[in-house]
Amino acid sequence: MKCLLLALALVCAVQATAVPQATKDLDIQKLAGPWHSTAMAASDIALLDSKDAPLRVFVKELRPITPSSLEITQSRWENGKCVEKKVLATKTAAAAEFQINNQDATKLYVMDATPETMVVCMEATKAA
Repeated sequence: MKCLLLALALVCAVQATAVPQATKDLDIQKLAGPWHSTAMAASDIALLDSKDAPLRVFVKELRPITPSSLEITQSRWENGKCVEKKVLATKTAAAAEFQINNQDATKLYVMDATPETMVVCMEATKAA
């Protein structure tokens, strides 16, 4: 039994080190459609810990506008109600990196995942 637990712990440790990497050849059309937030993380928990925290944003839909830009429909809690906003993300020279001109997030990265599951990472350098 101890060997089984140790083996299980090692398998979990190996899986935990598999950090997704930015997609090398991104087809922007594959991002189109509804999205469902499944997890959020931040370097400072205060950025996520309340309903109206600065980084508590739920992506509802991504829609390609041009081959190098995305419209992101997102919702968040503001002033006691759910507010929907649309922001524009423009492709940068780096693979799978987009620049966002928004007060809460500045960059969006599309990470490798399975064909059915894409991972999007938003970087916020302006959040208070």
